[in-house]
Amino acid sequence: TSVDTSYVISHGSMDSGEMKFTGHEANPVITSQESGVWDMETNSPSVLFDGMEYKMWYTGVDGIYSSIGYATSHDGVTWTKHPGNPVFTASGSGWDSLYVSDPEVMIVNGQYGMWYSGCDDFLLRRIGYATSEDGITWVRHPDNPVLDVGADGEWDCRDARYPSVLFNGSQYEMWYTGMTAVRERRIGYATSKDGIIWEKHPANPVLDIGDNGAWDDSGVRGSSVLFDGVQYKMWYNGNHRNYKIGYATSADGLVWTRHYD
Repeated sequence: TSVDTSYVISHGSMDSGEMKFTGHEANPVITSQESGVWDMETNSPSVLFDGMEYKMWYTGVDGIYSSIGYATSHDGVTWTKHPGNPVFTASGSGWDSLYVSDPEVMIVNGQYGMWYSGCDDFLLRRIGYATSEDGITWVRHPDNPVLDVGADGEWDCRDARYPSVLFNGSQYEMWYTGMTAVRERRIGYATSKDGIIWEKHPANPVLDIGDNGAWDDSGVRGSSVLFDGVQYKMWYNGNHRNYKIGYATSADGLVWTRHYD
C-alpha cells in the first residue's frame, strides 16, 4: 500500500516546549457571511500539501444539515472554494442519509482516500470511506460504514465519528469519537490493514473525560493526531462549559498524557 502520510498543522507559531499557538492575523481563513448557503458554518478541515498547493476538505453546515466542500490555496492562508461545492453530500438513504461531515483525507495508492462521518435519520453517526481521482468526484465504498457504533450500553453506542487516521508503514491507525446514550463523549482507537476493515482496541476509550473540575471534565472529542517519529501528538476538543482545544502525547497511541499547562 502506498500512502502519503504528510500532514499540515494550521498556521500559527508553536513553541516545542510549551506547545502554545498564536492565531494568524488573517483568521478566519475559511468562512461564509451569507445566510442560507450550504456552508453558512464551516468546521473540521482536513489539509494536504502536494508540493505546490494546499488542498482542504471541510464540513459546511447550512444551519441544519452538513456536507463536505473543497478549497485550494498557494500559501495556506488565502483559499479559493471549489465552484462545484459541496463535493460530497448525504446519500439520501441508509446510514449516511441525513448528512456527512468530518473528512479525513490522505493519498492511498495514487488516489485520494477519505474517511468521513455519516448520520442517518435516527441520528446515529458512523464512519465511512470514499475514494477520488481528483479530490472532487467521490465514490463511496460498498462496505460502508467501515466503523460502526458499539452495542447498546457501550461507550460508543450512539456515535462513532471524527476520524483521525495515520498509516504507520504496516497498518492504519484511527482515533475516533464515541458517544454514550447520555451524550458523554470519549476518544477511542482502532486499527486496520486496508483502511476498510477496522478492529476497535479492547482498551477503549483511550482518552477519557477529564478529572472533575478540569477544563475537559464534560467530554472530549474531535481529535487530530500526528506522529513525529518519536511520539504521537493529539490535539482535541475538551468541554467544561464550552469547547476548547487541548494537547496530549503518547508513546504508543493508546496511553495518553494530557498537558494542562
